[in-house]
Amino acid sequence: MAEIIGIVSGVLAFVGAAQKSLNAINDFRSATKERENLLRHLSYVEVGLKKLEGVLDKVDPDDQNLDDIRRHLDDFKSTLKDLTERLESSGETSRFNVRRRVKWAVKDKSLAKEDIAKIEEFEQLLTKWLALDIWDKVRKHEEIIRDEERQKILDWLSPINFFARQDEIFSKRQADTGTWLLENDGFKKWKLGEEKMLWCSGIPGAGKTVLA
Repeated sequence: MAEIIGIVSGVLAFVGAAQKSLNAINDFRSATKERENLLRHLSYVEVGLKKLEGVLDKVDPDDQNLDDIRRHLDDFKSTLKDLTERLESSGETSRFNVRRRVKWAVKDKSLAKEDIAKIEEFEQLLTKWLALDIWDKVRKHEEIIRDEERQKILDWLSPINFFARQDEIFSKRQADTGTWLLENDGFKKWKLGEEKMLWCSGIPGAGKTVLA
């Protein structure tokens, strides 16, 4: 599981590097639209990846969905690496001069559109992954933990185990105990649905628990 979380962290690092490089193309009118689109989509991806990273460590390492996620993460990491290298090849952020900006605006404009298309495709994958059954399993796992914690609180409030006590009472039951109840008119009416409620009253120790 640590492996795939490491891949997600690596992709996030490339997202940050691409965002930093894109910010170098600042205040240049011809590049603004492409730069803003890339930055916006990278921001969406960053949010989705952080959500993915937050739940992956709770997923079963043998889950069959993880292989598909790992493969697409590696592919997207290569896409971001290529994008970052092209941006950095245009020059250092402190010396991104007009000539280099024109190169971005003209030569890399079509490539920027291709990058946006790839990033949008990855966004769709992220949406799909975050809606997969594996997250349902995560939620079920968390519910089990909450149930266990709730039971610990109940055990702390009342250490008496009713089921163990019930088994103890039933072990003392004698043969034919309670057969009179089965022959009782009130019980027969209740069994047939003529009566909605069967009331069993008696003093402590009379045998109500055994009859129930």
